[in-house]
Order: sequence, then C-alpha cells, then structure tokens
Amino acid sequence: MRKFCAANMNRLAFLLLLLGSPALALEVTYCTDANVMSPCFTIMVPDTVCPVCPAPLPPPVVTPPPPSTTNDAALVWDPVGGATVYRVYWGTASGVYNQVRGAGILTANTTFTVTGLAPLVRYFFVVTASDGVGESPFSNEVFKDIGTSTPPPVVDTTPPSVPTGLIAVAISSTKIVLTWNPSTDNSGVVAGYYVYNANTGGTVSTRVGTTFTHTVAAGTTHTYRVSAYDAAVPINHSPWTDPPVSATTPLK
Repeated sequence: MRKFCAANMNRLAFLLLLLGSPALALEVTYCTDANVMSPCFTIMVPDTVCPVCPAPLPPPVVTPPPPSTTNDAALVWDPVGGATVYRVYWGTASGVYNQVRGAGILTANTTFTVTGLAPLVRYFFVVTASDGVGESPFSNEVFKDIGTSTPPPVVDTTPPSVPTGLIAVAISSTKIVLTWNPSTDNSGVVAGYYVYNANTGGTVSTRVGTTFTHTVAAGTTHTYRVSAYDAAVPINHSPWTDPPVSATTPLK
C-alpha cells in the first residue's frame, strides 16, 4: 500500500471522491491542520494506480544520420531505460515538426529510417521515449541535407577495341572495297565505324557495318585507316587501325 498525507481539510472532499474510483489505490492519512503531523484518520483505497504521476523518462540521445545520395535518413539513438516504444518526429524547420507531439511515428527499435524525403531539402529530426504512461521530452535535434533525387549517371569513357583485319581490295577501275573484323565495347554496343583517308586524316565515310565500297578515279591509289565508336554521350572512338592499308585501281 502507498501513503498520501493531506494537510488541508479543504482537500477532504477530493479524497472522498477517490473512494468511488476503482482506478485509484492508496492508503490516505488525513490531517486537519497543516502544522499537525499526527493523523486524524486513515482511508483505505484498492491498490491499483497511484494518482501521483511518475517522473518522466529522459530523452534519447540521437546520432546524426550519415550523409548519402539517397532520399532517406537513417536515425539511430541510445536506448532509454524503462522505455517500451519511441516516437520519431521530423520537419523542414528547426523545432517545427510535421507530427504533433504524441503523434510521432512509433517504433519499438532504437533505429528508424525515414524514407521518401524531398531532394535538395534540409530535414530536422527528434525522438522521444515512452513507457506507456508518459512521453519523454524531445531528444537532441539532428538534421540531414537530402541530395539529388537520383544518383548522377555513370559516364562511359571506355572506347571500343581497335578493329582488326583491315583489307583494301580494288574490285574495278573505280571501286575499292574495305573489310574488317568487328570491334567490341564495354557497354556491349559498337555504334559504328569511321573510315579515314590515312594520308590526310579526313573522314571518308561513317559506317554501321564492317564493309565499305569506295568509288574513286581509275588508276589512283588510296590509303585507309578505320576506327570504331560507341553509343556513349559524348561518344568514345578507338584509335585508328595500324598500319594503314592501300589499294590502287587499274586504268580503264
């Protein structure tokens, strides 16, 4: 049994009301004079709940969430003795939270990840502990700056392999046919090939396939190189084939 000493007769009516409440429990020793400590009488009430509120739980100590490029905040805090649940609060201004006190997001753990936060915004977070009777004060406030909504794209800087097996054959007095083996690329896609004039470095043609028929004047010699390019933005192209190859068309 618990004892409660009332030192003022004006509170007798309140104490008598306690007798009719089955939710209260204590042994009341009532005094008629504030300066007289000897009891006048004792009231017995069923022992269930003490009307004096317990001391509040201490607030949790929250660790600042680590930086990342994701749109979430991973919160971690120290456990509070006697706590059965925790509540998480957050907002976009210090000390101002989207959830009213008592309505924070419930969790029984000492970790919680807030997801779906807007990019390029600073968010502030606090946590409270509860033992089912009362809620602690707010914890220390922590914040996190949310980055972009999606991570930056990976830039492809790897060129395709150099084409191999380049051959130039004059098939008539005005046509030279070039053939080569296909290149490979780290992305799996070779977009096409450049055919160069090996003497000037100028581009003769851009091809998708691995053959090219060049129309030229009769009785002329032409020297070629080829390189491959991929579908990256900006594109990557391989070095030229080496050595260059030549073909001479016959006279008519």
